[in-house]
Amino acid sequence: MTTSNELSGELRLKQREQKIWLIKGSLFAIGLVSGGIVGYLVADDGFTSEAKWPPSLAIGLVATFLAAIGIGSWLLRELCDEVERQLQYKATAAAGLFYVVAYPVWFVLWKGGLLPEPSHWMLFLGFYAALAASYLFYRFR
Repeated sequence: MTTSNELSGELRLKQREQKIWLIKGSLFAIGLVSGGIVGYLVADDGFTSEAKWPPSLAIGLVATFLAAIGIGSWLLRELCDEVERQLQYKATAAAGLFYVVAYPVWFVLWKGGLLPEPSHWMLFLGFYAALAASYLFYRFR
């Protein structure tokens, strides 16, 4: 049996990529299951401003989210090289800049009666869209 030191560079890279996809797939599955549970338990009106979710659901979702983000980030960080890590840092900074600019601008325009009240989910989706777009920009420029 060969050890990892005896493996070719191509084989080590393939194993690393398989681990990365396994972690990402696991995180995706956790998100799917969580979303399915929310959809089943809160049904049609669960996302209105007035709707209240069961406390156990909220606590379970927060615990799952924090564990998935914390453990997933740590596992993926261990598998990334320095170039990938820099791409992720730049993309995260760009997405953070989006949020830091978008929320105050939207808030002020709402207070001025020019826009509707800031939407939490729109800002959340905007953050992730900015994260993905900036990652792709830095990755392929």
